[in-house]
Amino acid sequence: MKNKLCCLTLLVFFFNYASAQKAIADREKIKEDITKNLQLKYQDYKTIALDIWQFAEVGFKEIKSSELLQHTLLDNGFKIDAGVAGMPTAFIASYGSGKPVIAILAEYDALPGLAQKAIPEKNIIEGASAGHGCGHHLFGTASVAAGIEIKKLIEQKKIAKLYGYMDARQKKVVQEKFIWYEMVYPGGRHGWQGNKQLHFQNLKTKFIYRHLLEKPVPKELLR
Repeated sequence: MKNKLCCLTLLVFFFNYASAQKAIADREKIKEDITKNLQLKYQDYKTIALDIWQFAEVGFKEIKSSELLQHTLLDNGFKIDAGVAGMPTAFIASYGSGKPVIAILAEYDALPGLAQKAIPEKNIIEGASAGHGCGHHLFGTASVAAGIEIKKLIEQKKIAKLYGYMDARQKKVVQEKFIWYEMVYPGGRHGWQGNKQLHFQNLKTKFIYRHLLEKPVPKELLR
């Protein structure tokens, strides 16, 4: 009897191990495909980013920048809700329905006093009141590109494979209470860092930026 139990335990272990390895392989393949897709659209996204760089519109006045990103998303099958929260240049581009919700923040406002020529050292553009020395022309473009790729994963029913396995309790919590929030941000090591947060859909939503907090996030905010 003990031998049978031992054999059964080993079979379960190897089955789970094989399933986990397959999940990892599937996830890596999806990431490779996304990277290839983004590279194929590199020139298009580069043009969008440089156009926003040239527009250099400050917050609440990003008319051309907002329209450019909206049209890009509209052309890729998103539904556009423009002028949200009473702000003419703010918009929500959405696709699909149900939960969990995957949300990506897109910034595209220029900042006063940061009019900078497109070179790797400080060189102010004389006569210009604002610019994208902050890199928001990249944030908005990268967020739009990420949204388009996620939409493809949803269409291909691959999104669950990308985010991996969850146990039954985790799935229930995520499906009922959470939004998955992401923001692309340039890192200091010639790469990109992603801020991924889960938060409650309450009347007052709490965004928790762990990397900005000196102390650990209180457990009651993460339940």
